[in-house]
Amino acid sequence: MSDHTYDNNEPVATENFVTVAQTASPNLVLTKRNYSNGIQKPYDQAKYFNFYEVQIWNLYDLYLLSKRMLSKSRCCFIRARIKDSNKVKRVTRTYKDQDATLILQNQNWFALDIDGFARSSGDLISDAKSVILALPSCFASVQCFVVASSSYGIKSDIRMRMFFWSDEPCSHLDLKRLLHGNSANADLAIFNPIQPIYTAAPIFHGMIDPIRQRIAWLPQYALTVSFNVDSTNHHGAPELVYTKQTAERMRHRKLVEIGFLTSGARHNGVIRECIFFGQLIEQGVLEESETIELIWEAMSNWYGHRNTKKDMETILWAIERGKLNMGRNTL
Repeated sequence: MSDHTYDNNEPVATENFVTVAQTASPNLVLTKRNYSNGIQKPYDQAKYFNFYEVQIWNLYDLYLLSKRMLSKSRCCFIRARIKDSNKVKRVTRTYKDQDATLILQNQNWFALDIDGFARSSGDLISDAKSVILALPSCFASVQCFVVASSSYGIKSDIRMRMFFWSDEPCSHLDLKRLLHGNSANADLAIFNPIQPIYTAAPIFHGMIDPIRQRIAWLPQYALTVSFNVDSTNHHGAPELVYTKQTAERMRHRKLVEIGFLTSGARHNGVIRECIFFGQLIEQGVLEESETIELIWEAMSNWYGHRNTKKDMETILWAIERGKLNMGRNTL
C-alpha cells in the first residue's frame, strides 16, 4: 500500500487518502457474526490497530479498494491521515494531542451510514435509490457505490453505507452540517473524526449469506456532490495539521530560506518561520531541540555582524509564540 506523503509544492488536503485500520489482534474482527440459531454477535471492541495508508484519485479507486475489503474481517476505513508513517503498528486511534496517531484533513471522499431507513426491498441498488430521494437535494442524480451493512438482509429495514465524492474537499463538520436533520436516517456519528467506517462482509456460521450482492455501483450523470463547504482559512478556523514526513520536508525548505535571508529581513524572517515551526512542534510532528539546533545552523550561513544572544532569544520567543497559537486553534 502507498506510503506517499505530500510534496512541498502540493497544497495540503487536496489529495485523497484512506487509512485502512486492521485490528492488531488476529482474534478480533470488525464485522458481525451470524449463527444459524438466530444469534448475531456484534463487532469486537479493538483498542490497538495496524495502519496502512492508500492514496485514491477518484470514487472508482475507492470502490475497488472497498471490494477488496469485503473479505478483510479485521479491517475498516478511517477518514484521516496517518500522522507518522514510522508509527503504524499496534497503535491506538487518537488525534487530539502530541501522542496522536492520526490527523484530520479535508478530503473529497466520504461515506454515509444509513441505519434503519424504510423497509428493504432486498435489492441493494433499488434501496440506494430510495435513500437518495430522502437525502438533501445536492445528492440527487450523483453517482455513488453502496455496501450492504452486516445487518442488511437480516433485519427488515435498509442498512447500508454509501460512498460519494464531493466537488471540493470537505471536513467532517461540513458533512455534519449538510446532513443535520436529514430524512434518510444517515447516522452523523460516522463523521466523528476517527470513527471506523466498517467495510467487511459479515461472517456466517452454519448458514449462507442471504445477500448475493454486498457492494454495487450506482451510475448517475452527476459525478460529485456539490455543496458549500466552510473555508479552511476563515477566522477562528483550526490550524492545518501535517504529517511528520510533510513537516520535515517543509522544515528543510524553510531552513534553506532562513540561510539566505538578507541582513534587513533576518529578524522578521526568523520570527515568521519560527512561529510556524512552533506550531509544528506543538502538533508533535517536529522535535523542539532538534529544530532549534537546525535553525541555528542555518543562521550560521549569514555574513556580517551578528548578536548571537539576541538571535537565540528571537528563536526561542517565536517558537514559544507558535506553540501558544497552535494550542488556541487546534481542534
